[in-house]
Amino acid sequence: MAGRLRSPAGSGTHPAPRRTHLARRRGPFTPRGRETIDAILVAAEDVLITAGYAGFTARKVAESAGIALGNLTYHFASLSDLRRALVDFVLQRYLRRWQAFREGREAAEQPPTSVASVLEWLITDAVAPRTTKLFRELWAMAAQFPDAAAAMDDFYAQGVAAAAEVLRSLFPDLPKGASLDIAKLMAVTSEGSIVLFGTLPNAKAKVGALHALVTRAVESLASSESRPHSSRTAVPRAARARLPKKRPA
Repeated sequence: MAGRLRSPAGSGTHPAPRRTHLARRRGPFTPRGRETIDAILVAAEDVLITAGYAGFTARKVAESAGIALGNLTYHFASLSDLRRALVDFVLQRYLRRWQAFREGREAAEQPPTSVASVLEWLITDAVAPRTTKLFRELWAMAAQFPDAAAAMDDFYAQGVAAAAEVLRSLFPDLPKGASLDIAKLMAVTSEGSIVLFGTLPNAKAKVGALHALVTRAVESLASSESRPHSSRTAVPRAARARLPKKRPA
């Protein structure tokens, strides 16, 4: 989901990826080792975008990162490790951006977080050319390799959970289950925008109507689900008085 290729506001660098299934464990990372890992993952993203998943090789990534192949395999023993680490690298950027949205109301340098601002980020970034290329290749890679598929499943699960937290910060009475369902609607809108608009000329200018429509839908759903269950299901007394009376059998 989600500002896929932009770092969070106020951050000029890529956020560091998690250590889980990131690289072979060789003790604590040194600053130089962390720089090398970050350079490898930035290069891996560029190679996937430019060469496609079919041309995604360790040798090409090493060349793009400006390091020896042996240096790359020191950190990532297999291409499977590198694929999973790349997905996690992109995920961390998303999670940082979702965190920025959760904290947006308190951060003076950011506009207040709203449904409209979140969806504008999701949709307009989804149709950016680089984002479109990256995610179409990630999907293709996931269709071919089970490890990539599992990483993408985790990517979307964590992205939906983060979006649901933002929704609950905007609608404090929104139940957790409802927030997750609405977050999935937002995710489908974002990823579907890649399919429908991603390759169109001037795609960003063509998603305005979609943004407005989905904003109204999400606000309406979240407001409705935030009300007590009884107020959503019970028929008001005045409305009951207007209902046609049942005829005797």
